[in-house]
Amino acid sequence: MKIAKVLVYFKNDCGFDYLVPVNLEDSVFEGSIVEIDFRKKKLLGIVMGFDGSSIVKKLKSIERVLFTENLQREYLDFMRWAKEYYFSSMGDIYRQFMVSHVETKRKYVCISKTDKHLELFIRSKERPFTRSEAVKILKSETEFESCLNDKRVREDIAGYIPPKKRAVQLSDEQEKAFLEVQKSINESKHQGYLLYGKPSTGKTEVYFKLIHHIIDNTQKSVLLMFPEIGLADFFFKRISEEFGSLITARVHSELTEGEYNFYFHKILSGEKRIVVGTRSAVFAPLKNLGLVIVDEEQDQSYKQFDAAPYYSGRDCAVYRSFLNSAPVLLVSATPSSETYANVKSGKYNLLKLEKRFLDTLQPEVKIIFNTVAHKNVASLAIEEVSKTLSQGKQVLLFLNRRGYLNLYKCSKCGEFFKCDNCSVSYSYHKSSKEFVCHYCGSTKKITSRCSHCGGEIVSAGVWGTEMVESVFKKIFPEAEIERFDTDSTRRKGERKRILEKVMKREAHILIGTQMVSKGYDIPDINTAVILNADSVINIPDIRSEERFMQMLVQTAGRAGRRDERGKILVEIGPSGIHLKDFIENLDYLKFIGEELLRRESHGFPPYRRMLRIMHKNREKDKALENLYEIYEELQKRRGKRVKILPPGFHYVEKVNNLYRAEMYVIYSDFKEVKEMIDDLKADFEYSIDNDAL
Repeated sequence: MKIAKVLVYFKNDCGFDYLVPVNLEDSVFEGSIVEIDFRKKKLLGIVMGFDGSSIVKKLKSIERVLFTENLQREYLDFMRWAKEYYFSSMGDIYRQFMVSHVETKRKYVCISKTDKHLELFIRSKERPFTRSEAVKILKSETEFESCLNDKRVREDIAGYIPPKKRAVQLSDEQEKAFLEVQKSINESKHQGYLLYGKPSTGKTEVYFKLIHHIIDNTQKSVLLMFPEIGLADFFFKRISEEFGSLITARVHSELTEGEYNFYFHKILSGEKRIVVGTRSAVFAPLKNLGLVIVDEEQDQSYKQFDAAPYYSGRDCAVYRSFLNSAPVLLVSATPSSETYANVKSGKYNLLKLEKRFLDTLQPEVKIIFNTVAHKNVASLAIEEVSKTLSQGKQVLLFLNRRGYLNLYKCSKCGEFFKCDNCSVSYSYHKSSKEFVCHYCGSTKKITSRCSHCGGEIVSAGVWGTEMVESVFKKIFPEAEIERFDTDSTRRKGERKRILEKVMKREAHILIGTQMVSKGYDIPDINTAVILNADSVINIPDIRSEERFMQMLVQTAGRAGRRDERGKILVEIGPSGIHLKDFIENLDYLKFIGEELLRRESHGFPPYRRMLRIMHKNREKDKALENLYEIYEELQKRRGKRVKILPPGFHYVEKVNNLYRAEMYVIYSDFKEVKEMIDDLKADFEYSIDNDAL
């Protein structure tokens, strides 16, 4: 009998040995998804390979094969690569995509408009139906089975949307970009492309036509990724309306377990050929992948920060396209330093769009110097908002801080009011009338006193989006104002409600954090105001200025997207003066070109890579002491091209009562640093973030 290596969700790399019973020998292959008995629990696993023998004397047998379709060899190779590159375990990679169970409540849609099926067809456009509902309407179990067999009734979990394909009309420069990528698709050739164009230059239309080409002329599939769930859902709706709901799927963290399980099976079977999602969609088990598109590729949301594996969805997408001999299209108006460096070196091809939609002029940019930008809004900004509203246009107010006020201190001893569990200040949230820590989520009542002297807690400035909302409601009482941040969109459906209200011009002012800058096309926003830009520029990170310029151009792209020139007002203090020329001209490519020269001279990413080793401990001294053990061990085996920085604390030193120590390894050769770190042995837990952002 064959012995299969079965991978489950535990931190294990090689899998567990199981016998392949005689009755399953013809249906168990590498990539098969099977059910096994593991410590008296029924678990799902993936067959990663086979062995002729095992050190285990009494082996259990695989109980059943769950799907007739297997994970493809390219997908298993992708899993192995991700495990190695992100210093993770195969079990951790498994957990990124594997379903928890197979059985889901089956729902159906009807695609036949004949008189006999018309009622089912009409119902399908609103919501899917159950088998019993269909039988009741058709008055026949046999008729329902007949509809299933000839595919007039199809299994799905969303209302049926028939395809309404349009003829995508491209300009000459758009067509040139399309034809270059199309050639790689037709030749099944991997090539990286940067589709660059300022907002409103029609980047979306180029990749929509590429999707049309894939669906109409090949049997291949498409992966389309976005950095944010609201944006993914917005484009999922657009894709479904254009290509039909039967071949489209979405993948992100807000799906229910049943939704995810359904989409997993349909993607694996090849029925769903277009997958739209966030970073986790890169693990969707797509077959015959023909094109990968990563929109807003520069966005840091593509990086997983909260748990291992600390992967980059964008970089994983590039590697998946390589394994599948498919082109990858990275789309951005503000390309990341890594992507632009790859263009400069010739690794990626640049596809440049320069003509704005309807020949709209680039927004006019005004800089407002405000040395107390964290405490008020400049009068010039208020005047521009008033003028825009009087013209019947909409306004976007951007502030990169949520909450009401973000800094409090004791009026008696001057001690800042910080979270008991974390080394960060509490933020006051007016809607809930309490102080909230944005790291651990702990709360304190507004009646709180200083823990050191019992003094009264008072404001020390630094406004958040809630405060801006409150201030502008007083200034413009007749205006309808909506706030778009992680607090206001926490409830399911709120993100969609707010965006629809703004699109219908039922809201006049939209206030938000970086969520609002991510690619939403809102036609009547004419003026965008960026408040307290220094709060982004001053973050202690080598990428802070890059991220500020990205945020500026992306936010500018929300203003004046049709037949009228938009206005951008940027509130900035002394720390941002050196960026004045880049800001006024919205000249991102010039900025990133100079930024790359600076990075290269200092040996910073993307010219060298950066790996972070992290350790958390309840004792502050122990956190640093433990990490010094690793530091000293790595120093002994350090290669010539590796630089190891001494340990220190994260700039947010403590979260959830755990002190966070970290150290960085800067390197050029991955193989060299991989050998160094794989041999590490420690009696405490630590984690590794490769390509740390």
